[in-house]
Amino acid sequence: AAPAGGIDLLLTQTGRSADRRGRLVLVRLNATGNWSLRTVSQSVATDMPGAIARRGDGSLAIVWADAPERGASGAGGAFVRIRAASPPGTQTRPRIGLGQTRVVRGLLPPALGRPPSPRSVAGIDLGFGKGGDRVVALTTSAGRSTALVLASLDGSARVRERQIANTFNGNVSLTVAPSGRVGVILEDRGSTIGDRECVSDGRQRIIRVAVREAGAKSFSPMQLLDRRPFECLAPYARMVARPDGHMAVLWGAETASPPGDIVRLAEAAPGARFGEPSTPWSGELLGDALYGGAGDLVVAIIRPAGATRTGQLLVRRRDAGGAFGPEEQVAASGVSQVQLVIGSDGLALLAWPQGADALVISRSAQP
Repeated sequence: AAPAGGIDLLLTQTGRSADRRGRLVLVRLNATGNWSLRTVSQSVATDMPGAIARRGDGSLAIVWADAPERGASGAGGAFVRIRAASPPGTQTRPRIGLGQTRVVRGLLPPALGRPPSPRSVAGIDLGFGKGGDRVVALTTSAGRSTALVLASLDGSARVRERQIANTFNGNVSLTVAPSGRVGVILEDRGSTIGDRECVSDGRQRIIRVAVREAGAKSFSPMQLLDRRPFECLAPYARMVARPDGHMAVLWGAETASPPGDIVRLAEAAPGARFGEPSTPWSGELLGDALYGGAGDLVVAIIRPAGATRTGQLLVRRRDAGGAFGPEEQVAASGVSQVQLVIGSDGLALLAWPQGADALVISRSAQP
């Protein structure tokens, strides 16, 4: 969330062009419903990922992977760009000031082979370390070679530290605690995108994590949290952190006996590995999760209606040392995905799509 409970969204506007290029835009919405839009890049590859990270003062860093346009020199080889955005200010309409766009050099490993296979980026995420460094996590491939890259950048987008773990691939997400502890989730879905929306690649769904403790320069070895059969529709895993660095990972999963959906939870105290996962809910879908300012774990859950994957939107909370309290219903029906943030007033702010071109935003009734 931006200051005072607003939201920043990074979106790709696609056109009718056959070269799969689009416009990357930043949308800033404040708590009163006023919004602004600025173009981050006029032309980006629409099949490449991007991410934003926010400092405590509301300023942003925006990172995205791109590839040269057709016919350009070096076409097919991916690269990574980064750009800063100013705090929203106190005007009625939020301000968006953008800094210089920089190419991050020395981040991606060199492509191998003769001739070298074009390099692509499958997933990317970004966060601010306690000292102000930008922490980047990405997965990349070139031919049959895949790798996870974890790096720290200075204010000029130069690489300070870089770790490469070969053979890893999948969706990557990064979480930074105010204490300076950094966590990364790497999730291989066991699927690929083809003519259909979700196609098995013959492998399992695997969820791994790595942690960089506060003050450390490098990440721990990857830790396996879950290995499951191919799951097409289960929600992606999410990592959240308390101010003291205590971390939780939540993910949705499917069960064969009895058939249905479950939500899994694993936690790690500062300086410790993640413990064995538990299953706090069954018959429900994971929407989103985060820690509130008082250290309470806030989870948005979707209770599907019948055989559909849409339904009621519920919020559940657990204080720092107790059990989950009673659920709060936010929407009665029609919700299939949701984004959750906490405003400066302690209330949960939830946003979810409605129809083809509408976004619903709602506040919870209780802090």
